[in-house]
Amino acid sequence: MEKPSLPVPVLNYPHWRVNIRPTEYRGEILSKLGECEAAVRKASVRLRGWDFPHIKEVRRENSFVSSAVSVQSLGIHEYWRFYQSTQFVHLQAIREFTKQDWKQKLLAMTGNFAGSSGPDKYPGCLSILNVLYTFVEIFEFAARLAEVGVYSSEILVRVQIRGIDGFVLMTEANRCWPNAYVFRGDEFDRSRSIVPAELIGAVDDHALKMTFQLFDRFGWDNPSVEVFRKEMQNLREQRL
Repeated sequence: MEKPSLPVPVLNYPHWRVNIRPTEYRGEILSKLGECEAAVRKASVRLRGWDFPHIKEVRRENSFVSSAVSVQSLGIHEYWRFYQSTQFVHLQAIREFTKQDWKQKLLAMTGNFAGSSGPDKYPGCLSILNVLYTFVEIFEFAARLAEVGVYSSEILVRVQIRGIDGFVLMTEANRCWPNAYVFRGDEFDRSRSIVPAELIGAVDDHALKMTFQLFDRFGWDNPSVEVFRKEMQNLREQRL
């Protein structure tokens, strides 16, 4: 299938795809494109050095606003749209793959696995903490859209991670990580239907549940809830 034409090459790499929308389609809820842009700006999440979604130059199209950014040296390729129907679509290349020094650092550490044949065994890695932080940002953004009045009824949050067959789950250099948890299959795809009031009060719960669903696909059966809740607290207090 031919890839759609986008202003940045995000689809050329393993990538995240996020879709947030009402569970029932009700046409154009926001009457003006300016309302779309204002909603994204109000809801944008900045818990670490890069905002989610990243807002650069915002373009106004027939029924949606969009923004794109590509910084090769940082491994950043990102594109998003927010429709007047209040559907949000976000594409982001996996930086652990596209940022070459990060990719090589993580792959080098796979040599510590028992019986490892070296970093050439795996096409790429996902960082445990970056995965967690990304899920927090996704659900926090959805909650903030609800808080600013974009969503008043049940919404669907769908997250796909594409092109990761053979990827291995990795931690950072200062942590012991002797096990090789490998993803089998091309794509992770999970969704949650949530009432806005419930989402606003339980962002971290939803982020953690989907994080653990991803870890389950890698074959990691017993991640510590306590440890990951502490990591989410560190993220929110910007103690990274």
